[in-house]
Amino acid sequence: MAGTDKLTDAILKEASEKASAILSEAEGYAKEAVEKASAEAASLKEEADKKAATAKAAYLERMESQSSLQKRQIFLKKKQDLISEVTKAAYEKLSGADTASYFTMLEGLVKKYAHTGESGEIALSSKDLARIPDSFKASLESLSLSLSDKAASIDSGFILKYGGIEENCSLKALFEEKQDALQDAIAKELFG
Repeated sequence: MAGTDKLTDAILKEASEKASAILSEAEGYAKEAVEKASAEAASLKEEADKKAATAKAAYLERMESQSSLQKRQIFLKKKQDLISEVTKAAYEKLSGADTASYFTMLEGLVKKYAHTGESGEIALSSKDLARIPDSFKASLESLSLSLSDKAASIDSGFILKYGGIEENCSLKALFEEKQDALQDAIAKELFG
């Protein structure tokens, strides 16, 4: 039995050594696999961090751009509102001027829009017909214009009639016609 015991001990010793070698080799593979996985995880984390930083920067840039656009839109709206207020105030000042100033302004407009050498008719609003000065009537006659006794349905200004054609020279129509030029002039005056 002593020989069998020795043989068994030798086999067990050899098996134990092989098992230790296999276990050591497996531990090496496991350690290498863990190191490789850790390196890949670190690389993936670094890549994810870069993507997150890039996405964050792009998001912040978009938000800054949107904020800047909103500020410009608000500023533009305020500018347009102010220009509209000034235009409205100018219209109200002209249409609400005292009789002498108002008809002096109308006389200048009539001279500008009247057709030279043609006889025509001018229609005023009912408000203006009620307060028309004699000097205005005389200037109309000098321009070959007769005053219509029928009121035009306008607030201020006049309607010129030549033959069957009417020209709307109401202050509202003149302001609308010159709106772009007025807005440009007001913007230049207010905002330089």
